[in-house]
Amino acid sequence: MNALAQRPIQVTRAVQLLWISLILGCVATALEWDLLDPELGEFASWMWGAAAVTVAIPAVLIVFIARGHNWARILMLVLTLGSVALTISWYEDVFTEPWWSGATTVILTALDVVALYWLYTNPGRRYFSP
Repeated sequence: MNALAQRPIQVTRAVQLLWISLILGCVATALEWDLLDPELGEFASWMWGAAAVTVAIPAVLIVFIARGHNWARILMLVLTLGSVALTISWYEDVFTEPWWSGATTVILTALDVVALYWLYTNPGRRYFSP
């Protein structure tokens, strides 16, 4: 990124969408936490740790995307593509839960895809150019 370049509104909006998606994902996870299998209770501390890591990694990437770091944009793309692939492969599982759980997954994925579209098309793409 050119140090003198100003961040395009497209990148600002993409960063905002990524934050919204992350926050809504946290809220949805908290609401669904009681839907977990009771037998998983013995793994609760491990699951809290895994949840913290799953929030921390995208949060760090969003911060670095906002600062214009191309590597963060690329990693976010890889994570989002992985998420989309998992959602598609677990399609039946995603939509056998309560309807709002599947809807939340689709909405959050759509927010991430739109944000990445803005980051990978001009003028967003130029912001990350060396």
